[in-house]
Amino acid sequence: MKRIILAVLILVVAVSGCVNNSETPENSEATNFSDNPGEVPDDSQVVDNSSTDSEGFEKADVRTVDFTSNRDQVVNGGNMTLTVSVENKGGAPGHYEEGIEVAREAGGYDDFSLLEEINTTELGPDEGTNISKTFRMETVGTYKYRIDEYNGGDFNTSVKVVPRNLSLRESYINTRPVKMTVESFELMDSYEGEDGEVTPEKEYSQQFLFMKYRAENMGSENVSALDYFQLNAWTDGEKFDETWHAEDAVNYDPFQDEDYDARYNYLRPGEVREGYLSYQIPKTSTRDDITFKWAGEVGLQRPVVYWHR
Repeated sequence: MKRIILAVLILVVAVSGCVNNSETPENSEATNFSDNPGEVPDDSQVVDNSSTDSEGFEKADVRTVDFTSNRDQVVNGGNMTLTVSVENKGGAPGHYEEGIEVAREAGGYDDFSLLEEINTTELGPDEGTNISKTFRMETVGTYKYRIDEYNGGDFNTSVKVVPRNLSLRESYINTRPVKMTVESFELMDSYEGEDGEVTPEKEYSQQFLFMKYRAENMGSENVSALDYFQLNAWTDGEKFDETWHAEDAVNYDPFQDEDYDARYNYLRPGEVREGYLSYQIPKTSTRDDITFKWAGEVGLQRPVVYWHR
């Protein structure tokens, strides 16, 4: 009987030892971690999300999604509109702040300068808007516009500005604003001056061209005549500068002034100045060959306007 009891005791001790050996250090650590919910896992266990900042808060991501112009080509003196489309792709409200830059072909496309700052009101997540800016185009040439974003890349568009072509008696208003009109012109072999008949310097190869113009200051400030009065005659691809202002009844002298030559005087607000300019052009030129070109400098602007018969 004693032998049976001893054998049972030995068996119990052996089974108890097997159960204790099955508990591993790894199982113990897992049990401890689950028992301590305040413990934070290491960085490798944190998920990276671009819509949140380093502290896990939602952040805004307002960016350009499109950039367009309403026309590819415009005559000088016309308007062109640029439209920026933006959208908040982030998870928090935010603002859009970027600049439209411009470069002119003649100056090199790499020479960009700031044209306009673009700012929006606050945009919520997934909210978008369009911002449009209208510009008057004066100087002939091709222009490239861009929005250079840090993350979104470049958005580009371009516009070509071409000369304005008018018929006689049509007007052009520059940015001063001065309204200029070429009303008519005459071809003459000679005319009567103060000392009798006047003929061209090269009598057998030249003729006189008299052009009648009208200029009106539509602004509120004085305008120098040099700012608007730069009209040349063109025929067969050749330019002819004004030679003088006629002095007889056929041609009214617009520059008679009590003080001094009105070429260096001012056109006052609301004032209208009319007169004729005289040119000497080849005798072979006909009325259909003649074009008048105004390429006046208005500040940094270089508008080009043509008048044709």
